[in-house]
Amino acid sequence: MDLLKKIDCYFESILKWGVVIVFSLMCLLSMVAIISRWFQMSLLWIDPVIRHLILIICFLGCSLAIGENKNIKIELLSKKIKSKYVSILSKLICSVTCFILFKGAYEFFQTEMKYGRVELLGLHSSALVSIVPIGFLFLAFRYLTTLFISSEESQ
Repeated sequence: MDLLKKIDCYFESILKWGVVIVFSLMCLLSMVAIISRWFQMSLLWIDPVIRHLILIICFLGCSLAIGENKNIKIELLSKKIKSKYVSILSKLICSVTCFILFKGAYEFFQTEMKYGRVELLGLHSSALVSIVPIGFLFLAFRYLTTLFISSEESQ
């Protein structure tokens, strides 16, 4: 389990740097968009890029919250099950849910690959949509690693 903790710690540091980089890029692009409008220039590609960066930062932030155990809790379980097992069961349910959402998002990605078109900055629309399945896969991975780490620590 020490290896899993090291992997999780390394993954968390990548997530933190990802949040810093994406947030900085969002702020910079927003500032460029605002300043360009002062001079009657409109850079049409900035707003969609910012929207996709928001989506990326949401998944990164959720992954960080999972690692710090500051995510959504299933309170209904705590009334029915011993408190020792609530956290484990909650993380298991959440990881299964993320895998199910990943499956749906991946099917949407495949549909976009088939029927999509070139969109923003010459990128195919499926490249932009790929943020969602990758994000749900990150969340599922994070839930599973914290599940295994917390179950190992409780023994």
